[in-house]
Amino acid sequence: MRKVSTDVLPNGLRWYGQYDPSASGFVCGIGVRVGSALSPRGKSGLAHLTEHLVFRQSPRYTLADTYFYCSKLMGGFGQMQIATDATSMCFMSPLIRTYRNMDVAFDVIADIVRSPQFDGAAVQTEIAAVLNEH
Repeated sequence: MRKVSTDVLPNGLRWYGQYDPSASGFVCGIGVRVGSALSPRGKSGLAHLTEHLVFRQSPRYTLADTYFYCSKLMGGFGQMQIATDATSMCFMSPLIRTYRNMDVAFDVIADIVRSPQFDGAAVQTEIAAVLNEH
């Protein structure tokens, strides 16, 4: 029987988890209640840009830290998507087979979502990336 756990991280974000001892890896997802339908009139694409900016860095984790933890330690991001009313990110990592690295995974992802940090150069970089995807 799978047990669902929940707790609150030191940064205040609530998480839910389900442990499956037969699984070969770890799946993590996080979402925020901001989607394309909530963009101000005349500002289409704002949710997409926000998605790019949020999943970069925070005051506690630099862009290099985020890359290291998400790409090297956790196996990388799987999928980010924007819906009408939400933006979410989900990844699966065969590298996280124990709870040892799960606390780090949750903390990095939660922190960059809750307290994103970016400057004008980052905004310009991500505007170019968003425009390139269309």
